[in-house]
Amino acid sequence: MIKQTILVVEDESRLREVIINNLKDRYNVFEAQDGLEALQIFDEEHIDLIISDIMMPKMDGWELLAKVREKSTVPYIILSALDDEVSQIKGYDLTVDDYVTKPFSPSVLVKKVDAIFRRDSLDFEQKGVIKAGILEVNTNAKSVYVNGEEVHLMPKEYDLLYFFLNNQDEALNRDYILNSIWGMEYIGDERVVDTHIKKLRKKIGDAADYIKTVFGTGYKFQIDE
Repeated sequence: MIKQTILVVEDESRLREVIINNLKDRYNVFEAQDGLEALQIFDEEHIDLIISDIMMPKMDGWELLAKVREKSTVPYIILSALDDEVSQIKGYDLTVDDYVTKPFSPSVLVKKVDAIFRRDSLDFEQKGVIKAGILEVNTNAKSVYVNGEEVHLMPKEYDLLYFFLNNQDEALNRDYILNSIWGMEYIGDERVVDTHIKKLRKKIGDAADYIKTVFGTGYKFQIDE
């Protein structure tokens, strides 16, 4: 099972370590000690959720949240000693998913994270969305997104990607792919599978490595943890 990835942003090293130790068994965790470092990590890595302090050096949590929201709706939890009503309302106005005040229970924080991921998973299912790593496919609209950016696929390219998503981690030979996508009655160049996979890999960019070549067999869709 693919682990989701969390970015923990906290300038207090001891507290940051406590949070990470409580999350690392079930999630992949990146850490940053200020907003500037966090933004750099967010731009370079696939992050599924952010837990951030507010009062930090170089770039505070408010500025970090605003910059993240310019480019993403990633779930966001504020973890702060600012427990006044004005600060909490400001956080929710900036569309945070939760606002946790210090001191806090690390175990409860983990449960809050679990609940957000569980909610998002149900939302995806209800909306006909398949999410695999940095790939997201809306099966109702037949739209495909990589890192939140829409990519435009031709019908057979979409069918091929959808087929892979429904057969993850299975080695699929070319004939099986050809018959499943183009049909038993297809008459033409058998290299059509390789040609379309080459085009698909190019279009999905950073997610291209998910489609692996299985030498002597065909292909496999697999996301490495």
